[in-house]
Amino acid sequence: MTLHKLQGPYELTVQQVEHISSDPCCGVFVLGDIDEHGALVAKYIGMANKNIGKRLGDFIDKYPYFKIMRCKKPYDAFEKQCKIYHECSLFSKLDNPMHPTHPEEESWICPVCGK
Repeated sequence: MTLHKLQGPYELTVQQVEHISSDPCCGVFVLGDIDEHGALVAKYIGMANKNIGKRLGDFIDKYPYFKIMRCKKPYDAFEKQCKIYHECSLFSKLDNPMHPTHPEEESWICPVCGK
């Protein structure tokens, strides 16, 4: 599963967001809870085109934990988000069950299903 390749889980706190925002980059993230084995149970899958830390800040007090993967290019983040979405939607009830979308100015296609 692609989820294990992400860094974390970390607590979603103001301090963590500030730390991540200090090195702005695009990337993908997964938000959720920790199960009895210490693994993150995915509830929300997202991406950021420019500053993943700033985007994570939108979810403080909504989700307790996150995992993250920094990416070199926004397309890489979109591709990873799609792969994680398809894997996690098989095992978890996601709070954002809609397929990931690309930025309006792009015409990227999902590498898994072609959407």
